[in-house]
Amino acid sequence: MTSLILPKRTLRTVSTVLVILLLNLALPLGVARINGGTSPFKSVLADSNTGRRVGVFIAPETAADQQSALVLENFLRQNTVELADVTLVTGAQATGREHLPEIRSLTDNGVAALNRGDHTEAERLLSSAYGLLQQALGVIDHRTHARILKALGVTRLFTDDKESARDLITRSLLLFEQQSAAEYDYSIDARNLYREVRQVIQDSLPGHMEISTTPGGAAIYVNYQVRGFTSETDPTVLRNLSVGPHFVRIVRDGSEIWADYVTVRPAATTRVDARLSPASEARRFEAARDDALDALRQQSDVSAAFNNLREFVGADEVLVAHARSTVEGFELQGSYMTRDGVVIPVEEVIVQDAALVQTLRAVTSMTIGGEYEDREMLALDSPTGVSRELDGVDFAGSDALFIDPDSPLFAGVGPEVAQPIYKKWWFWTIVGAAVGGAATGIALLSTSQAGSDSGPTGGVSIQLNQF
Repeated sequence: MTSLILPKRTLRTVSTVLVILLLNLALPLGVARINGGTSPFKSVLADSNTGRRVGVFIAPETAADQQSALVLENFLRQNTVELADVTLVTGAQATGREHLPEIRSLTDNGVAALNRGDHTEAERLLSSAYGLLQQALGVIDHRTHARILKALGVTRLFTDDKESARDLITRSLLLFEQQSAAEYDYSIDARNLYREVRQVIQDSLPGHMEISTTPGGAAIYVNYQVRGFTSETDPTVLRNLSVGPHFVRIVRDGSEIWADYVTVRPAATTRVDARLSPASEARRFEAARDDALDALRQQSDVSAAFNNLREFVGADEVLVAHARSTVEGFELQGSYMTRDGVVIPVEEVIVQDAALVQTLRAVTSMTIGGEYEDREMLALDSPTGVSRELDGVDFAGSDALFIDPDSPLFAGVGPEVAQPIYKKWWFWTIVGAAVGGAATGIALLSTSQAGSDSGPTGGVSIQLNQF
């Protein structure tokens, strides 16, 4: 099965672009709130809430160019997301945008409560944020989404709901892979659960996802990364996905955004049939977009049509163009309207070569104006005042073996648990054993070096923590 039905002359071009797109432009898909106006089409693909609002709409020159235009449109939209002080506006509609300020406030306060050890308050705040999140899956940004899942998962550990904690942390790790062990230093249990979930994800056989949409022509995002596009006929098959619940968002102009979690199982194919509901003003949007495209095709004054589209989608500026596949690559012809109403012609020949990605980034930057931001994903929240140092070495984020002196491992200590570590009998026993072992090790090393030049070496880091 395949998701793209293309003439032979364009198959190689589109396939190459898709590979480059998936490998190089796996960028976060988020949705931000846009102030002002009454248009329902204010869903965007950026984490920012500020800056110029720019709409990007690319249509095929002919029916044979349909899939090529879809790829280029998403390519240019992703580049637009990366521009500093630019918010991308699309023709997809989503509900729940009004909840975003409250969700972010609840999340910030919930994380603060977790960091100060007020687990009851953290549970209350983060559970409220999670409840509102379910109503705003189509618009929530990547980082806020992952923060809620992670913080609530850690909180559930402290309230002895380990099953829920495991599920939430699994979702968080699949959604936001850049997390580290140091970000779970709230307790030994939290850090161990992080490592356990991470190991299960890594060791399990991958699975597959088969997605169909009605109608077709939608972009598929898995965990905020673009992974493919749907057609009107065959399903789109996404292969070799990690097992577990993945966040899937399906975006199509003129339709409501479809968003939900889809669980992938080992060596199995999970099927998704997403029926995309028409946006409340889909016909008016399509009419405004088509009028702008017709004005381009007729080479007439595009000002009125562009301005109508710009106002309807709630954008400050719009790029509207036709895309055509060629043997060498692509041709892009259209116009760009600035917020001052100035119309600038856009004519680009994009060659398919090793510099394709850089070429399209340059086209986006020069057309829309602006420089690219460093959008490297930052780490999620880390606990404050939890990491310990031993002999001047910071073990936070390392692979050291963590031993909790108050855990069942040291269960016979009794009332002395509340004493400082250095006053406990077992502490000095360990120290004595370590010193004796070190002396023996030095002696063995001295004698063995005379007869051997190599051998297995290694080290063990032991950190004694009190929580």
